[in-house]
Amino acid sequence: MKLRLWLEAALLGLLALAPNVVGASELSLDLSAPSAGMPSGGLPFSLYKPAAEPPARRRWPTLYLMHGVNGAQRDWPIMGHVQQTVDTLIAAGRIKPLMIVMPWGGASWFVDNPDPGGAGMVSRAVTRDLPDFIEKNLPALACRGGRATGGLSMGGYGALLYAMDHPREYAAAFSLSGAIWAPMPDDPEAFAKRPTRMFHGSYGEPLDARRFNAWNLFPRLPAYIADKDRTPFYFAVGDDDFASLRNANKAIVAALADGGVAAPFRSDPGRHDWALWEKQLAPALEWLDGKLSRDCPG
Repeated sequence: MKLRLWLEAALLGLLALAPNVVGASELSLDLSAPSAGMPSGGLPFSLYKPAAEPPARRRWPTLYLMHGVNGAQRDWPIMGHVQQTVDTLIAAGRIKPLMIVMPWGGASWFVDNPDPGGAGMVSRAVTRDLPDFIEKNLPALACRGGRATGGLSMGGYGALLYAMDHPREYAAAFSLSGAIWAPMPDDPEAFAKRPTRMFHGSYGEPLDARRFNAWNLFPRLPAYIADKDRTPFYFAVGDDDFASLRNANKAIVAALADGGVAAPFRSDPGRHDWALWEKQLAPALEWLDGKLSRDCPG
């Protein structure tokens, strides 16, 4: 933890000295969007804006990019070097300009938690309050074709969850090492064997199995598969990622395939760490580029 804090401080110092190294894009850390359901009354986020302003009367598409457990809005800018990656892709013509909004999620699992001392209504904040704020205050497309969601680990789960729960709000969703879990079993003995420490009270303390399952991805699959206008998904994991995580990702991709839904799945050399996710971000963004619109209908 001390090493991570030292690295963040050092990198923040470098960003302050040269915040727009490639292509004069803008990276803003620690902004806030009003959100009444959050304990502080706001949702912190970081923002990447491309170098060039959109053409007259045009707006950018926006990616809502989420971090892993115990992370924050600075993770992707500092640890994931998102600005450098996106600037390079845009400059090379491999993707078109887009904004990237990176919200705080802490250890919330990006779900609503109204419990005393809980993280607050995080799902509502990220899917409603934050897009409303972005689209009212920045040149962002305000339609499904102009929004996407993605993330790593806990944030990969959150990205898929939001696309399933709000299928008319997002054009696409990608998950890097998504922290996907099977539903909690009804059998008390089997439930007692399941690890729960990593959920940090997001589904109640002690963990409430019914509440956990209400936010689980697998029960949502039948409705997702049946939806002919479903949000496309993209999955990536590491060859040396956690075995349970790899298996759960493979299981959800297999379930989709059994339902006649194809979803890109890739496994790259690497472990559950930033070296892997930084490498996997570029191909995910290139896939995403083909799914985003540059205009809203009408």
